[in-house]
Amino acid sequence: MRKLTLTPSVAVIGVLVAACTPSRSTVPTVTLPYPPTERTDTGAPRNVRYLTLIPGHFKYHFVQNATVEPEPRTDAGMGNLSMRARLLVDVSSDADSIHDVIISIDSLQMTTDGPIPSRPMRELLSLGPVLQVSISTNQITVESTLPDSLCSYGQLVIVARDLLLPQLPAQITDQPLQMRTDSTTATTCRAGTRISLLVIRQLRDLGTQPAEFAFEGKTELTGTGMLGRDSVTVSGSISTRGSALFTGGSRLPSLVRTASEGWITTKLGDSTIVFRQKSTQELQEQQPETPP
Repeated sequence: MRKLTLTPSVAVIGVLVAACTPSRSTVPTVTLPYPPTERTDTGAPRNVRYLTLIPGHFKYHFVQNATVEPEPRTDAGMGNLSMRARLLVDVSSDADSIHDVIISIDSLQMTTDGPIPSRPMRELLSLGPVLQVSISTNQITVESTLPDSLCSYGQLVIVARDLLLPQLPAQITDQPLQMRTDSTTATTCRAGTRISLLVIRQLRDLGTQPAEFAFEGKTELTGTGMLGRDSVTVSGSISTRGSALFTGGSRLPSLVRTASEGWITTKLGDSTIVFRQKSTQELQEQQPETPP
């Protein structure tokens, strides 16, 4: 039996899937250890809210902080990842009230410490368009446009979906929405391993003004590959909870926050390592600069 060790190549598998959640053909009930806090209904009248997709160009600042640690703990200690980027959202519409949305990612920067090797980034990285969406009155079509050559950044497609929240209609009125469920799949690549992300989100209207929605989900991931001469198998489950706040009459949120926690098991040859992973992330709209 090979001695169990935490190698940098294996450690990096555990930390770069922090932003994701799972999908199945049949949607299961999701139970989280920390459900969103309920808002108390005071009986006071609520202001009428009306949110709609507004054509234009929008910018968001994204930041994610994640930690990964082997269980049981080893001398390798805890690894940390910080990721920052800018998301660009272009919204257009036609005479048939069909909205087209393109979400791009640029100014991507990552820093790591601990057992996770840092990727040399001499300059900020641009991924270009990662998500293309068409929204009509009765249908929403979502398509990933991230090329296979950038598979290692596949988890950022989920980040873009979290910004769009395709569970919601193009227009939101004062009538509270029933719980909505969204499911999707994504793929990321780490240390010679192709990892499939099965993603589900349940979104709940808190009935507030400004409009706020709470969401929760659960991530399941599986993958296989080769690292040198050894086979690699990855599996795991990550719970996620968060909220999205809408202001200014826009269907695009002004602030999205999430927190995730879970376990990832990596089998390398005849050794097995279990990682505990935690992460937080925030998407905040950047307001246009006012000319002097």
